[in-house]
This record gives sequence, C-alpha cells and structure tokens, in this order.
Amino acid sequence: MVGVRSGRLICNVRLYGATNNTRAIPLDKSAIMISFILINMMVARTKLLLVALGCFALLTLEARASETSIPLRVLYIGHRSADFAPFLKGHFAKVESTSRENFQPQSAKDYHVVLLDWPQGEIARQQRVGTSPLGKREDWAKPTLLLGSAGLNLAVAWKINGGSG
Repeated sequence: MVGVRSGRLICNVRLYGATNNTRAIPLDKSAIMISFILINMMVARTKLLLVALGCFALLTLEARASETSIPLRVLYIGHRSADFAPFLKGHFAKVESTSRENFQPQSAKDYHVVLLDWPQGEIARQQRVGTSPLGKREDWAKPTLLLGSAGLNLAVAWKINGGSG
C-alpha cells in the first residue's frame, strides 16, 4: 500500500515468515518517475516489436502468394473480367475470362473451377427467364463459384428453391 507519511511517499510492505509485521519503506519521486519511464519504454518497445512482426508476416504472405500459384485452371464468366482477371492470374496457374453472352457450357471442360458473375437488373431478369449461361442444371457438374446475384439468377433460371428475393 502506498501512502504519504510526514510529507514523504511511503510504501507499506507486509513481511511474512516468523514475524508477521508491516514495514514502511520510503519512496522518493525520482524512483517512481524512473519506474514509469521504464514501463513506458517497455510498452513502446513491445508495440514496435509487434508492428515489425506484423509487417514481416504481411510481406512474407505477399511474397509467398506471388511466388507460387495454385495449380488450378479457372474460368471467369461475367462482365467484370478487367477487375477479376489480374487478381486471379496472380493466384492460379491458368485463368481465362469470357462474357456470359459468349460462353458455351462445353468450353468449361478444360477448367477445374468456374466463376459465374451475374448481376441483378432488368437485363439479367430478362436473361434468366428462359435459360442460364451454364445450360441445363442436370448437364452442369463443374465446381462453380457464384458472384454478384448469380445465385438468385441461377435459381430462377433452373427453377430451384431460392429463386425469390
């Protein structure tokens, strides 16, 4: 317990052992200030160490991502290929893109994964009424990632649950 006695800062220390008594140890202000300075220096060094460690981890991840690509062939189908293709090419062995209008389902046979990007809107609403860009549901077996509103549009086109909203 820290307190003031006779105008001096003191710290009461309880001593345990053969005799249970309390002894007052005087503290001067410079000792307290030095303690605070040392604690602040340790906190600052810890923060710097954590920041340096975080930067190192980030740089390591960035270097690793650009060094090795995932050995998959990816086909992007949609209207934002300029946005998606550069990102995908940095991570996958082979990336190609095509528009929904120009896509033919049989052209996906050489790819491991298909990304279908299909937004909502009046044009998309008209397109999904009769058919889907992927063809008939029973003929499509390729792993497919649905972007934008592709899930809704595909559900409506294939007449499956989820085709509302």
